[in-house]
Amino acid sequence: MMDTTDAVQKRRLTNGQLADAGFLCREIATYCDELRKEASARQDLIGKLIAIDYTEKTANDLSNPPQYKGDLATAQPDVKMESELPRRGDENYASLCRHFGVSEDAPVKFDFKLMAEQATIAAEKGQSAFPGVKSWPKFYAIFRKRPQSGG
Repeated sequence: MMDTTDAVQKRRLTNGQLADAGFLCREIATYCDELRKEASARQDLIGKLIAIDYTEKTANDLSNPPQYKGDLATAQPDVKMESELPRRGDENYASLCRHFGVSEDAPVKFDFKLMAEQATIAAEKGQSAFPGVKSWPKFYAIFRKRPQSGG
């Protein structure tokens, strides 16, 4: 690639070679983008499986939680709640407004990220967060490269 960049900058390529080089760069970029999407999907799937496995194994006993340490990396499982706020005019929206003591017609905008955070905190305590707000668990893992020993 460096040779191609140098040849392009110094205008050493013919018109045909420029067309071919541009086409090949486009094809490589497309392939890499598709590969990135596939790898990201697999990472999400593996993260979900790790978090579900961790949740199942620690549901009743946190004394000996499973560890996820490989030769290359570690994985830290986590579960957060995702939330969907009801639409204005919906009965669930009315429930949410009543919960906070505001009129349905008030110019209020609920923060779904804050609602999700509060739903996570409530779920950890075995409670529900807010009436009218649909929440569900999102399982994932954070992957970190393990430090390499030696020199």
